[in-house]
Amino acid sequence: MQNHNRRKMVEMKGVAKYFGTLKALDDVSLDVYDGEKVVIIGPSGSGKSTLLRSINRLEEVDYGSIVVDGHEINDPKTNINKVREEVGMVFQQFNVFPHKTVLANLTLAQMVVRKRSRQESEAIANELLKKVGILGKAHEYPTKLSGGQQQ
Repeated sequence: MQNHNRRKMVEMKGVAKYFGTLKALDDVSLDVYDGEKVVIIGPSGSGKSTLLRSINRLEEVDYGSIVVDGHEINDPKTNINKVREEVGMVFQQFNVFPHKTVLANLTLAQMVVRKRSRQESEAIANELLKKVGILGKAHEYPTKLSGGQQQ
């Protein structure tokens, strides 16, 4: 696919990450363009989560550069929290608030971080639930959902 007219959303060049003597990422280079969908697969321990955590600077890389939507994330002048507002990630060990409904879990960050109204946040949350096929679970509590539905 030609990407000449599309903006690079993630650009990794020569990224390396070590945990002691273990090389988790070895000279990784990757470009992800606006609207592109990318799947990262590999065996357990191959660095998939480390790569994703590095994009959010939840892991500091030892070498290389990572640019997210035009922001060099390892630059001390970059406000990483502003970058993180635009980058979504689902963790392997996810945490939802068990005392809040699915809808309340999905609207909380929108209202706190994005300063959206409850009405706008609920509309977005309902659209997302519809997209993944669990709109009917909006008023359920997490204990009533499977692990995949919670993610």
